[in-house]
Amino acid sequence: MIKWDLLDDTDVTADKWNGLLVDARDYTVFQSYGWGEYKRKAGWQPLRFVARNKDGQVVGMVQLLLKLLPMGLGMAWAAGGPVLQFGRAGSEPLGKDLAGLLQIMHEKYPRVLVRFHSHLPHDSGLAYGFNQACRRPFYKLNSGFTIHMDLNEVGDDLLSRMTSKHRYYARKAAKAPLQWRAGSSDEDIAALVLVHREMVTNKNMHSIATSEEELIKLRDALDPDGMTILTGYIDEEPVTSCLTFDFGKRAIYMVAATGNEGRKVSAAYAMIVQLIPVLQKKGIEHFDFGGLDPVTPAAEGVNHFKRGFGGQITEYLGEWEGASSEMLRVGMNLAILKKGGRV
Repeated sequence: MIKWDLLDDTDVTADKWNGLLVDARDYTVFQSYGWGEYKRKAGWQPLRFVARNKDGQVVGMVQLLLKLLPMGLGMAWAAGGPVLQFGRAGSEPLGKDLAGLLQIMHEKYPRVLVRFHSHLPHDSGLAYGFNQACRRPFYKLNSGFTIHMDLNEVGDDLLSRMTSKHRYYARKAAKAPLQWRAGSSDEDIAALVLVHREMVTNKNMHSIATSEEELIKLRDALDPDGMTILTGYIDEEPVTSCLTFDFGKRAIYMVAATGNEGRKVSAAYAMIVQLIPVLQKKGIEHFDFGGLDPVTPAAEGVNHFKRGFGGQITEYLGEWEGASSEMLRVGMNLAILKKGGRV
């Protein structure tokens, strides 16, 4: 058995938490200290747990983001957690060990639904262990699929890994007078938001609009190198832009937009070709394309774009949850459904 300890906020620093976290093979930016502090400003309380075995070695970590509602109801959400693969520290905490974590939460917050979203690749043995302590949700918040690229395997042959159609558009874009700029300055954020705003307006997708203020807060909360923005310019005007979160040796593609002028020259295809070496220069080895949605017809264009660069479709171990009663679990799932999948 292992023992989970809830760390006191006064005892946790970014260096201490992140230093432990990156020892795991399955760490993610969403379990990082900075992400928790960013979400704290949005009304979530980070609860940071560390699990140790009988020898005192760390074998598990999880950052649960807690939001309490009236009457003590609420949700604790662990994007990218729990983090379990500490290869040098003995066995992974599953089954009864995950049940021990849920028991602590149920005793402290009896009316809170606890939900994990594991970014581990799906594995029958791991799923069996999760199912000993948790259940699959009635209503998921994520599709559970993404595309991974091992950047150690990507050299100068990225074009050869792409589909023929993607190669055509990438070569077309390479002939355009695009100039590229990478960074995370206020200027870079402003350029991204400008292109994103144009896309949102053109596609009537105002629900995904973002702001410079919000992205600046996010950048400041993450590690100093925790964000990369790559923007393509034509005649000094931004026409395509994307943002990745970078943590340790991993990056995840989070926001992307291309305006009218950028679409004319297929700039988004060239942007990925430009992005990969930028990330490699930062020491990134694993690139996550930020999710696929195999269910929603409107997402097929984005899915096609992401699939065409030669990465590997991956199914996450995905979402699991636990509650102190089945009535609470059903009720909270209905509440999530009513809110349209937002937490």
